[in-house]
Amino acid sequence: MRIKTNKNKRGKNTTPKKREISKELSNYNNQLADLLEENHRISDKVKEVIKKIDSLQAELQMATLEHIFEMQTILDEEQSKKLMELTIKALRIQK
Repeated sequence: MRIKTNKNKRGKNTTPKKREISKELSNYNNQLADLLEENHRISDKVKEVIKKIDSLQAELQMATLEHIFEMQTILDEEQSKKLMELTIKALRIQK
């Protein structure tokens, strides 16, 4: 089984779905910056954009986990275990 990935700007493998979500997330972050620059306040539009960013971050997290579990299908047991250990460690570092 071949998993379709490409390298992003930082040399990390990404899936088309993750790239699409990341691009959309970047666009909304730019929109949020523009709104804050214009108004210097938390408007209804700012709240709306923040909700969209939150939703996209959740989608990106799910796409990342889906990619990890998809990768496990081509790994041997030891590699799969190591991948899961690294995934869990990365999640805990964010605390």
